[in-house]
This record gives sequence, structure tokens and C-alpha cells, in this order.
Amino acid sequence: EQGPTGATGATGATGATGATGASGAAGICGTSSAVVTTNFDASFLPAVDNFYTLGSPSYRWASLSLGPGTLFIEDQVLGTQAGITINNGTLLIDGAESLGIGNIRFTSTGIKSMSSSADITIGAAGDTGLLRLASGLRFPDGSIMTSASSGSGSVGPAGPQGATGPQGPTGATGAQGPQGLHGIQGPAGPQGPAGADGVTPTPTSYNPVFAGTGLVFTGTPATGSYMKSGNLVSFRIKVSLSSVTNFGSGAYSITLPFAAVDQYVFRDGSLIDVSSSKGHYLLSGYVEPGSTQLNLMVVSASTDEVFDHNSPFALGTSDYFYISGTYQSQG
Repeated sequence: EQGPTGATGATGATGATGATGASGAAGICGTSSAVVTTNFDASFLPAVDNFYTLGSPSYRWASLSLGPGTLFIEDQVLGTQAGITINNGTLLIDGAESLGIGNIRFTSTGIKSMSSSADITIGAAGDTGLLRLASGLRFPDGSIMTSASSGSGSVGPAGPQGATGPQGPTGATGAQGPQGLHGIQGPAGPQGPAGADGVTPTPTSYNPVFAGTGLVFTGTPATGSYMKSGNLVSFRIKVSLSSVTNFGSGAYSITLPFAAVDQYVFRDGSLIDVSSSKGHYLLSGYVEPGSTQLNLMVVSASTDEVFDHNSPFALGTSDYFYISGTYQSQG
């Protein structure tokens, strides 16, 4: 016979901690939508010319925002700079003689093919729109076509049909009637009138007036040229300070070839500091309606500043500057 169950014994001591298990797979990192911004109250220049890169094919900037100004790109062969600006709705490339897109090149005189044997196609298969010409077509031989009917003569009327010969006796075939005369070809129509040739503007030199309070110079430091098509004027001015004997103390200005219709701001200018490692500053200028006086400014990160003998640096006789732009004149 089984006896009664005995009392439960005391709990034993806790055993040693087991080894740490293997780490699980790493989770997917989240992305932050925070935007980090840093404001610079100064020009941002690299320490070495033509060395550092902004972005790469694998790490790109999403967008680039530029204010009213000029984007300068150096010509890989000529070493000169071309300035890209937008003025009054027009994209300007100052310093480039042509624009290449695929096999097509846009030049100052027309549209050309990069390959002399490749056709230039206007429109695409299935288009319903027509090619509209303002005047006409000029061919390599010098002839001009102003309409589809230019130079084509009219066709004379057809001659009468000849009479049928009489029926012969049974078994014999009657003689063939005479052949009718053919109509006479009408004379060639007159040559259509020649269309008026377009006139390509050519640069015209003029003498801009370089002025400032206390400014003294010998000779003619400023040289300028312009092209005028109707009331649209494109100008370019260069000033060499080599003949200046007193840089004065006031703001500088220079004259345009014609008075402007409205207020214009030109931002395609450069000031070259030959004696400094920095070397290059951006210039702008503005003209009031009805005036030819172009007031010169220095472009900065926050706001444009007056250009004078000591802003943005102390000028020297080895320095020079230039400015260009396009505007509508009063006449």
C-alpha cells in the first residue's frame, strides 16, 4: 500500500545564462524628408580653377535654379567663353556662332546639315500641317519661285478629230481617214516677280561715353559696336582702364547707341581684375525709359551694388570690363 505524498522541496538556484542567439537580417532604412539649407552671403568659388565637380552621373542634383543672370561655358577648342541668358523671352547665346542639335546646325544665316549628304526634314510622316513660307523659294541657279504656278505656261487646245473614211464594198475595206492635226503647244508663261532679299544686319562701330564723378582718362578707353534690325538693338561695349589717370570716387556709367523705349536691365557683363587671383566679377547695368545712360552695377549674392573705383575692389590700369545686351530703341 502507497504512503502519502511528501512535502515539495525548496526551489533550486537559477541556472547560468545561455549564449546570445544569431542576429536577424537588417531592416530597410527609412528616408528623411527634411530639407537642409545653408545660406551664403558671399560668392561661392572653388579653390582651384577647372578642377572640382558639382554632382556626378550617380549622384545628381534634382534641379538648378538661377536668377536673372548669365551662365558661362568655355569653348573646348577656342578657349573663349559663351554666355547663356534669357532676355524678354528670347534665349541668347553670346559667343557661340551656331547651335547643333543631332544632325542639324542652326547658324546666323540659316539651317545646315552636319553631314553634307544627309537630308534636312521639316515635319514628320502623318502631319496634316503645311510648310508656310513668308516670301518664296530661291534655287541654286538664282531663280525664285513665289507660287506653285510661277513660270509654267498654258497648254493649247486639242486639234479636231479627222473624219472617218467611206465604207468600201462588201469584202473590201475602206481607206483609213486622214489623221487629225494635233493642238499647238501654248507659249511659256512669264517668270514670276523676284521676291525682296532679306537684309542681314552688320555690326556698326560707335564711341560710348565712359563717365563717373572725378573720372579722368586720356585717349578713348571705351569701344562699342551694335547691330540694329528695325527698332531692336544688340550692343557690345569694352572698356580698357589702361589710359585712366584718376579713377574718381563716383558710380560709373556708359552710353548706349540709341535711347531705350522702356527700362531694361542687362546682366551680361564681366569685370576682369588682372592683378588678383579671383580675377572675374559679374557686371550688370540698367537704363531708364527714353535714356541712353547705362548705369553700371556689380552683381552680388544678395543685391547688385554700385560699380565705382573701389567696389568690388580697387581698380588698376591693367583691369578692363565689358557688357552686352539687346533692347528695343525709340527709333
